[in-house]
Amino acid sequence: MHISVDTNFIGGAAENIHFLSNNTIAFTAPQDGSTSQRSLWFYFRVTGAKGIGLTFVQENMAHVLGIDETKSYTLARPVIREGKDGKWDRLPAKAVYFTARPHRACFHAIPKSDETYIAFCYPYFYYDFIKFTQRHKEDEISLKIIGESAEGRPFPMLLMGSPDEGKELLVCTCRHHAAETPGSYVLEGLCDAFLSESPAGLYIRQRAIIAVFPFVDIDGVHSGRYGKDTSPIDFNRDWTENPRHVEIRMILKEINKLRQKFTYKGFFDFHAPQPGAFSYIVPLRRSISGDLKSKKVSELASRFAAKSQNFAACRPEDLDDNHLNWGQENYQSVATAFNTLEFGVPAVTLETSYHMDCENRILTPELYHQMGASYLEAIAETYFDMPGAEYRKLSYRDFEITWADWEMVTIPKNITWQESANSLILKSLEYDNEIWVTHKKIIEPTTESSRYMLQAKGSARIRIYVYFYPRGKNTPFGRSKAVNMFVEECEIPFFCSEAAPLLDLQLRYSIKVEKLDGELVISHY
Repeated sequence: MHISVDTNFIGGAAENIHFLSNNTIAFTAPQDGSTSQRSLWFYFRVTGAKGIGLTFVQENMAHVLGIDETKSYTLARPVIREGKDGKWDRLPAKAVYFTARPHRACFHAIPKSDETYIAFCYPYFYYDFIKFTQRHKEDEISLKIIGESAEGRPFPMLLMGSPDEGKELLVCTCRHHAAETPGSYVLEGLCDAFLSESPAGLYIRQRAIIAVFPFVDIDGVHSGRYGKDTSPIDFNRDWTENPRHVEIRMILKEINKLRQKFTYKGFFDFHAPQPGAFSYIVPLRRSISGDLKSKKVSELASRFAAKSQNFAACRPEDLDDNHLNWGQENYQSVATAFNTLEFGVPAVTLETSYHMDCENRILTPELYHQMGASYLEAIAETYFDMPGAEYRKLSYRDFEITWADWEMVTIPKNITWQESANSLILKSLEYDNEIWVTHKKIIEPTTESSRYMLQAKGSARIRIYVYFYPRGKNTPFGRSKAVNMFVEECEIPFFCSEAAPLLDLQLRYSIKVEKLDGELVISHY
């Protein structure tokens, strides 16, 4: 029988499929038109190979998110399923190996049926979510379609709990990045626990309702896209006063409706990190949230770490600095930052590993569900003061570096900094360097505080962003075009365009410096 490989089904994704030999099949994970050309997700079907040992080779891996960073791709363990209705299983460790030069991931499998499916991680689609809702009574949940996605698909929202007066509101979102499937399993586990007769479920149902938006990028989920840096902008960088994605606009409309009846208590976003990262809760920037909300998130992380440590560890100390980018230049337009700034709630992102935890335990749908149940317990104790077990208070390393006017966007690399009067002085340690800073305060475009000078004593590559804010708002309206320049032994002033005051907008600067050779001074003039 002829062996064939295809992706002609919901969520299917693989490109450049070709045979290197009779039993060796090469493919690439699609870059799906993302602005950064990132790739990750693959999901394909093999037919006609029952009983034949096959080797699969993933090529063109330079575009895979985090491929050159700590632990790289070595933790990846794809999943396999026999037939349309079979059970997903991890490929065994001995069947998977990774080469760094050239970047290739290889894995072996012997299909046991004439139709075998292989994916990067456990798939989870709209029909899986519908199966979850069908397990629960209609008086416990309310599933409604709140509009259509950009490609015309029904866009669902689930309300859980009785909408009694005096209750508080929790909001959960998932799949901002379409292929981050572990988040869906954890979210489903949380929802099951909320609707259960467990102590946490009973306690929190008496006090709260939960609004769930299970597929932010539902078109990407259906089409098998990875979804990172989706054009025209990443879904999780589009939380602004004027979102470009219709899906974000629909979510914000529903949140604002619910806020009219319920006190908004907390926002929870579910993601998955790059392949080499373990599970972690993203610390909330103090510059955005203030100390109290930041400590609330740290408490939640500590409680969750204590509850999950014996089956799927998720510890603050396992967060790798290299995996934390704060959303880069758009960090104030990330879902958690927006909900904290706009609505004043402590907002949390949980990144759940695709493959294994920090104790090298393989993660399964069952363990993801268990993580969701433990997460709900931690939320009940942290946000609603449910009595809980003793836990060890953990703290994140101090990632944030701030000065009088500026604060760090990402962890600096091979650059020192010094603040002097109204200046920030940057000096290179090695040529392979990078630092990214942003203005701490929203400023008036017509005042002296909006006028800066770059003084280069050496050379550097510089990218300047300008964010515009509606007057009186803490969340950005959008971003102007970024300005790229190469500077060498010069002084360059920069200030806002004349359009901002005419449109009654305020602004904030963000500056990325790379390949600094010497010294760069950023100062008022």
